[in-house]
Amino acid sequence: MMLIILAVSVLSANVLVVRARKRVEAGAKIVKKLRLLGLEHFYSPGPEIQWYLIKSRKDSIGWLATFHQRLPNGDFIGVKVENIPRMYKSYERWSLNNDATEGQYTSRIVWESGKYLDVSITLSDGIVRVSRRGRTLFKPEIAKAPAKENYLPEGTHLLAVREVAKSKVDAQFAMVFNEQPNFAGVVQFGTVRIKYMNQRKIKGGKVIRVKETATLLNEKISHIYEMDEKGKIIQVRLPENKRIEACDEKTVLLNFPAAKSYFHQFLPRRLERGLEDEDQEDIPIIRLIRSLLSM
Repeated sequence: MMLIILAVSVLSANVLVVRARKRVEAGAKIVKKLRLLGLEHFYSPGPEIQWYLIKSRKDSIGWLATFHQRLPNGDFIGVKVENIPRMYKSYERWSLNNDATEGQYTSRIVWESGKYLDVSITLSDGIVRVSRRGRTLFKPEIAKAPAKENYLPEGTHLLAVREVAKSKVDAQFAMVFNEQPNFAGVVQFGTVRIKYMNQRKIKGGKVIRVKETATLLNEKISHIYEMDEKGKIIQVRLPENKRIEACDEKTVLLNFPAAKSYFHQFLPRRLERGLEDEDQEDIPIIRLIRSLLSM
């Protein structure tokens, strides 16, 4: 009997390994497609801004806005700002070349308590380098590691979600999570599983649902994306009955009047000039920190 139980256990473990490997292969296939076709195939040239409200069961508790644009040299840049008053505010900025093999990412999150975390990520020559600095870190944390075959750099995450929805697959990706500590100078990649769920017809089209489960610090966090047939996010269902709903600028400003002026502080200054002369430090860290701490 013990031998039978052992054999069944080994077989079950092997099945799980095979399934996980297939998910990784599906993720790597999507990453390869993004690089082969280039970001220009998936992103509009822009500039494009999308607004969202963050809601609890009863009220709107915060807002989120994203921006992206293609630069004259063919690279892409993006910005994401999120603000939940009395909880935290965060800023992210990314840049990638067209085939998503070279890029940079910087972010800062400040909690109501005054705790903060600064993160920078660089992808170059197949190597991912991460720097983390914060009030609770004794010293800056520097790490690096070769990029995995299914690694999603910042700026490609939602593209992968849309590709999973389009292909109706179950895929697994490697990402760098800002909250994840890195040990012994080695990047600890997090795992993101993105799985097609279903779709339903509505008046004027379809709603496609995709489930994402991120494994961070041995904890699984799941949410569900709902998007239209063109891949535009309609809403994201979060834990604890919270959700992120796409909307227009006017709707956000009715709830958070200062949102537009705050968001625009983090956008490139010379959009109308095509950003030809834009300094990559056009949004200096001093202005960023002052803006975040002054709210």
